[in-house]
Formats: sequence, C-alpha cells, structure tokens
Amino acid sequence: MFLCKKKWMRNFFLTLSMLLPVVIFGQRGTIKGVITDEKTQEPVVGATVLIQGSSVGTMTDLDGRYVLSNVLPGSYNIVVKLISYESKIVRVSVAAGQTQEINIKLAAQNIELQTVNVVGMKRVDTETSMLKSIQASPLVTTGISSQQISRSLDRDAAEVVRRIPGITINDGRFVIVRGLTERYNSVWMNGSLAPSMESDVRAFSFDILPSSLIEKIDVIKSPAPELPADFSGAFIHITTKNNAYENKVTVGYTAGYNQFTTGKDFVTYKGSRTDWLGFDRTERVLPAGFPSSEEFSRLRDFGGKTSEQIISDLNTITTLGRSFNKNWNYYTIQAKPDQAFSVSSSKKFLIKNVSIGNISSLNYSNSYTHINKFLAGYQDWDVSRDTASAFYNYNDMIYSNQVRVSGLCNWNIIYGNNQRIEFRNLFNQIGKTQTILRDGFYYDPSINRPAYELSYQSRSVYSGQLSGYNTFNKDNSTLNWTMGYAYANKKMPDLRRVEYLKTPESKIIQIPTSSASPESLCRLFSNNVEKVISGAVNYEQKFSVGELNPSVKTGMYAESKNRYFYIRNIGFAAGWGNTTPLTRLSIDKLMQDTNIYYLNGIKIDEATNKSDSYDAANHLIAGYIGLNVPFLKRFNVYAGIRAENNKRILHGADITKPITVVRDTLNFFPSINFTCNITKEVLFRLAYGVTINRPEFREISPFTFYNFEERWTIYGTPDLKDAHIQNFDGRIEWYPSSGEMVSVGGFYKKFENPIEATLVNAGTGWNFKYQNAIGARNYGIETDIRKSFAAFGDMDNFLRIFRDFSLILNASFIQSKIELDTAVNVNIRDAKRPLQGQSPYVVNAMLVYNNDSSGTMITVTYNIIGKRIAFVGDKENPNAYEMPRNVLDVVLNQRLNKYLSIRMGVRDILQQPYRFIEEETVKINNEYVQRNQISRFWIPSRVFYLALSVNF
Repeated sequence: MFLCKKKWMRNFFLTLSMLLPVVIFGQRGTIKGVITDEKTQEPVVGATVLIQGSSVGTMTDLDGRYVLSNVLPGSYNIVVKLISYESKIVRVSVAAGQTQEINIKLAAQNIELQTVNVVGMKRVDTETSMLKSIQASPLVTTGISSQQISRSLDRDAAEVVRRIPGITINDGRFVIVRGLTERYNSVWMNGSLAPSMESDVRAFSFDILPSSLIEKIDVIKSPAPELPADFSGAFIHITTKNNAYENKVTVGYTAGYNQFTTGKDFVTYKGSRTDWLGFDRTERVLPAGFPSSEEFSRLRDFGGKTSEQIISDLNTITTLGRSFNKNWNYYTIQAKPDQAFSVSSSKKFLIKNVSIGNISSLNYSNSYTHINKFLAGYQDWDVSRDTASAFYNYNDMIYSNQVRVSGLCNWNIIYGNNQRIEFRNLFNQIGKTQTILRDGFYYDPSINRPAYELSYQSRSVYSGQLSGYNTFNKDNSTLNWTMGYAYANKKMPDLRRVEYLKTPESKIIQIPTSSASPESLCRLFSNNVEKVISGAVNYEQKFSVGELNPSVKTGMYAESKNRYFYIRNIGFAAGWGNTTPLTRLSIDKLMQDTNIYYLNGIKIDEATNKSDSYDAANHLIAGYIGLNVPFLKRFNVYAGIRAENNKRILHGADITKPITVVRDTLNFFPSINFTCNITKEVLFRLAYGVTINRPEFREISPFTFYNFEERWTIYGTPDLKDAHIQNFDGRIEWYPSSGEMVSVGGFYKKFENPIEATLVNAGTGWNFKYQNAIGARNYGIETDIRKSFAAFGDMDNFLRIFRDFSLILNASFIQSKIELDTAVNVNIRDAKRPLQGQSPYVVNAMLVYNNDSSGTMITVTYNIIGKRIAFVGDKENPNAYEMPRNVLDVVLNQRLNKYLSIRMGVRDILQQPYRFIEEETVKINNEYVQRNQISRFWIPSRVFYLALSVNF
C-alpha cells in the first residue's frame, strides 16, 4: 500500500513539472518620459520618480528624462517630487511588452527649502535592509529577515529565532535569551502584545507561527522608553508580511519523509472527523446535559438526603457514566508522509491617488512523529554500592500527529505624502493527536506498571492590528498609532489515561478506589482562554537648537488582558462492593454499560477542586518621554523614562477557600543608550536601563498542574514578588560593506527577587513551585558575523571559486549565578548556582552558496548549545542537565525556470540524541567523585523534504 502511494506521488510530481512550464505568463513593460517646469518648459533635473508604495524609482537626468524598466503589467500611481516644486501623482497603465510614455509638468512652489520624503515603501525583508536597520538603531538590537529564513528548513518561528545570537529554544516553542528563560522575554507582534495560550508557563509559543508568514524578527536587547518594561532577556518583535512589492500568486507543496515514522506502524485512536482541520468537534466532548462541577458535587453528596433521593442520585450518576463514549482503545496504522500546502498572493491596485496593497496566505500542514523516550527518577545515592536506585523508570513510545492551518490577510494603504494605514490579520489553528504507550516501574522494580495516554490538544490564535503612520509639519513631526486585539485558546478535551499493574501472572487495571484520579481511568477536560485589547500612540518631534538637531519622543500605551482557565478532573472510580473481578477485564469490557453501576461496578466521579480554575485580568497603562540628541556628527544619546501603572487581579481558590490576589503598582524605568560613530563603518554602543519581571497569572494561582509525560506536578505561589533588573550593555559594530557586519558585545544584568520553578520534596516524583530567590547575576559576550565573499570574484587565484559564498556566524558565551534563600526553603540543594535554562555557550552558523545565473542555492546550517540546568534539584534530588547536541541541516534550492523552483533538504543529519543527566558529587573512599545518571533520553529522527513552488 505504501509503495503504491509513493508511485502515485512520483507520477504527480512528474506531471506537475511537465505542465507548469508551458503556462504562458505576461511580459514586463517600461514607463518613460520627460519632466518639465510648467511655467518655463525647461527640463527638471534631479526629480525623484517613484512607483507609489514600492521601492521602484529613479531620478531625472540632465534632459529631465526618466525610465522605469522591468515593470509588471498593471495600473500604478507615479509620484514625482523635487524640492521647491509641488509634488505630483499621475495614474499610468502598463501593458505587457510595451513602453508607456508619460510626460509630466511640475509647478514651482514659493516655500523655504525643506527635507522631502519620497512616497514609497522600502523593502524590509532582505538581509541588507535588516543590517541597515540594526546600524541605524539607537538601541542594542539584532534580528533576522525573511530572506535569511527562506534559506533554511525552519518551519516555524521557534526554529527561526534560534539562528539569532544569544537565543536558544526550550521545549520546542519557548525562547531563552542570554540564558534567561521564557518568562524574562516580552513578545509583540505587529505593534501589540502577542497572546499566550499556555496555562502553565509565562510565554508566547513560537511554534504556532509558520516561518513563511514572517517578514522579519527584531530582537531588542537594551531598554528604551517606548518599549515595555517587562523584559530582561529581550524584547522580541515579530512582523508578519505586509508589503505587496509585486503582483503574484505562489503555490507550494512540500512532502517529508520521517526516518523513524513515515511508512511505519503508527499508534493512534479514534478522533473527530475534523481532526484533519486541527480541531475537534464531535468526539472529545462531555455528554449532552452533563452537570457542572458544582451540580455534580451536590449530586454525589448524600448528606441529609433520604434513601429515595440517594438511590435516585446514584441512578443518575450511573446514567451519566454510561453516556460517555467508549473510545478507550488505540490501534495501529501506517504513518503517511509529512505534507504541507501553501497558497499566497500579493496584489497592488490603485484608487485615484491611493495605492492599496494586499498580502494573503493560506497554509496547511500535516505531520507524523514517533519517538522512543526513556525517563527515570532516582533515590539518594547509595555510597556503599556506589549506585542509586530508580524510584521510577519508564520507556515511552510517543506517537504524535500534528495538523496546522494558518491564514494571513494584511492590507496596506498609502496616500498623500507617505501617509500609511495598515490592517493586519493572522489566524493559526493547531491540533495535535498524541498517544503515549508507557512501560516500566514505579518504586518497586519487581512490579511493572504499564500505562497509556490518549490526548488531544487544540490551540487557536488570532492577532489583529489597525495602525496608522503619519508625518506632517514639513516632515518634522511623526505620529503613529496602533489598535490591537488578540485571542488565544488552548483546549485539552477528554484526556484519557489507563494504568495497569502487571506481574508474570496477571495484568490488572488500576481502578481508583474512591474518587476520580488523573493517573488512571480519567477523562480530563481543560480550557485556557486569553483575550488582549491594546492601544498605543507615539509622537516624535524634530527641532533645531543651534547646530544640534535633537528630537523628542513621547507616547502612551494601554493594555487589558483577561484570562479564564479551568480543568475538570472527571474519571471512573470503584463503586460500592467488590470490584476486584473487574480489574482483570480488558478496557473494552470494563467500560460496558453493565459494569458501570454503583454496586460492584465502576462509577463516574469528579474530583475537581475549586483551585482547578481561575480567572484573571491585567490592566496596564504606560507613558514615556525620551530625548534623542545627535552631536558632533559622531555621537548620539537617547535617554528617557517610562512609567507603568500595572494592576493585576486574580480570582481563584485553594482547596479550602477562595483566594483573590490583587497587585497594583506604579513603577518608573529610566534608560539611556549612547552611540559613537568611530568611522562611517564602525560604531560603538553603551546602554543602561531598569526593567521589571512580573509574575504571570499561572504563577500566582494556587492551581496544581500534573504532567503525565514527565511525571511532575507544578504549583502556583500567590505571594510571589516582582523581580527588578538592572541591565548594562556594550557593543562595537563594523559594517565593511553592504550586507556585511561584524559585532562583538558584552552584557551584565543584576536581579533582585528573580523567579524560578524550584523543586519541592513531596515524595511522589518531581514537584515544582514558583519562588523568589534573593538575587542573581547574568553576564556574557556575544559576537555576530555576516560576511559575503563576492569580492573574491575579482581575484585571479583559487579564491575566486568562493565568490558565490556567504557566511553567517554568531556565538554567545554566558555565565550566571543565582543566590537562594535557604531560610525560606530548607530543601535547597545549592545556595548559589547558574540560572535554570542558561547555557554557557550558544553557536549558530549558516554557510550559503548562491549562484544567480544557475539559480542554485545551497545552505548548510549548524547549531549547538552548552550544558544547561533543565530541572532544579533539592537536597535529595540532584539538578538535571540538558546536554549539548550538534544539529546540522542542509537545503538545496534550485530555480528550474522563472516560474518554477524546487527545494530539497535534510533536517538533523547528525541525529545526535537528546540527553538529560542528573549530576551528583558523592564521597567514596574519602574522595569526592562525580556520578552521572541519565534521566531523559531519546533520539530524534532525520527528516527529508522535497518542495515545489510555482509563481504566477
């Protein structure tokens, strides 16, 4: 069957490649003419002639002539500008293969000379434009452009950002910057806060955003008055594609072969008919009419009821238990190849003197993954035997099928003197079906406790912004504004777990004795909804004071974020009487209606606590003022202060009573950024600023979250304090030529009350609780090299063969130390240690061969991070470290003709394993020695990709 599918795919590709090149496409045209003075009829020399809303333009020659070549067919606004003349906009239509002659007369203006901004949109998606932006910025910043993204196999924003200096990824979707975990980074998208769908971490999930929708990512590492103060690692701003540089339609198809999965046995279970669209609609839902948690609690509370009422309620509970679907089994299929489809269009059109651009994109992907994961936890080290016994030891077979549907629709309206309105819309829907088959023991090695989990996770995100960019007052005044709305939803409906007790003689289902348990026969339902409304206005005024040309920036920002989270802990438990015979049944027979009965059977139950839900709101109002002063042609100082009034309200509960947490604070955050242009190519930066790190909703909620896969529990802490950080940065940058940069920088950060998830001793596995430490320091060195070897083309020796190569190389070397309060937590293992998640080094490299004449581009990318603490230990449990692994990808892009291109690639060629080890120093024979034990281990699969792309 699988061979037939491969044959069908091969024939499909052959047919597609033969048909596409014969499609007839239109040729390009030319616009030319003469610009003259309306009164004198003399030619106007040096006038700027530009296609509105694009980067296509030219200047008139000594005879007033201009030529705009290689213009796609269509209608355009031609904008003509020159100092002392009134600007003029002329409508023109361009036909394929034809030259359109447009002569234009300009009227003189009797005004003082002033700086003129040409109406147009410069490209911001290229590597050259990214470097120019970094160089011109008064802040310590870096970033990545869509041009660089397109050279790699990176599928989403999480894989993209790890190419940026000082950035690593945790759990495949969370960003660590300069050794600081995801909680210390602030993520915005298109000028407003990016929503979070995570119920148990303070972070934006970068894996939700397909890389094909990204125009650029800016990573700002020094504070500034216009930036939010709630960051220390970095302020990360994602810009989605918005500028329609040309009219085109692109269609793409990608097929992937996963070495461990494709064509092999894949374990799954019955889902919904809409799973292929990334959401569940029918199968994983509570039965119709199932009572609320409060109603069910009253139903199962027999106190004060008559015997007739008790029997009636028991019968109702029985009916409710029988109303659940009976989908408890898993089965095996053959995993299909990974597939992805995409359609995108960019369109420009005119309405009188207004240019309108639209970029729309629809993406779909469906992928299968299978990994074999080892997990273990250990007891205290036995010095006499020089070993430690495991208190749990598991082998997990994890089968995941992920579907992603994403859409983008962005509008750009340009009018007048470079005035602009943008309307951006982004939607992502991700559905993940996962089956975990577990084998191993817990505490007693002689008793095997196999288990399995059937889960589904649905994540939805919408982000929309309406923005305006305006200049006036002879272009000395700039006003921009943004209104944003974001919605995020994460559902885990009908999560099922079954645990067995297996001996050589029997395999027994573990039926919870009295009430529902999340460990066996559970049916858990959780939902996390977050909504964010925001608005910002920023104003900049330029003026002259003698020979100085300073500018003042001021603005306001308002944000209202609301979140609602709940989990319902529903499951089956033993009824009254003898249920021992039921434990030896298969799961199908156990769940038959005849066995769902309150007497000598199993019953549906709910153990949801009031602490299993919370609703919260955060209201932020901020204002700032900043002064930018360039002086002596070489120096620039940008200083300012930001004020933030933040009010956070959380309504939750612990096991016994309701809890309301209210935090209302007013803080001021000064910052200063200094730049010295040593030469035109070399500049030096210094920066200082104060920032804050506030606890997230989840961290101050008493809610307890249990993770079956990792077997740990995490608790919130209502009395967490804000962390305050002082940030110091310095960097020297060299720009030898266009598209090239070499930078070396250093940073130092001092924390007060930093927040970490700390291991607490509960005797049942790893249990974590958010706590404040006394203080911490974080410091390091970063370097970034972007080098083109095009100059080698002028050489007469062997180096000439490298003329089509370019290199991107960045590395970070980081150290940190956190100081913990042993009086507050007596179980702390180390009073001083590195920060959790901080790697001592991070190295990224990208070598690109790009030959324009042949249309061939080959990209080799490499990444490695140093050993870092993944889980913080206590006195009885050592720290767990994630060990380094080398990651190497190779991509070949080949342009077959002007419309059709092909891409082939291999991801993770080296296939080095993920290893997590527990390190412990013990005294043996009067000598201290280090002992290592593996706590997590799995080998990732190589993935081979083949992609076709067609431009119309």
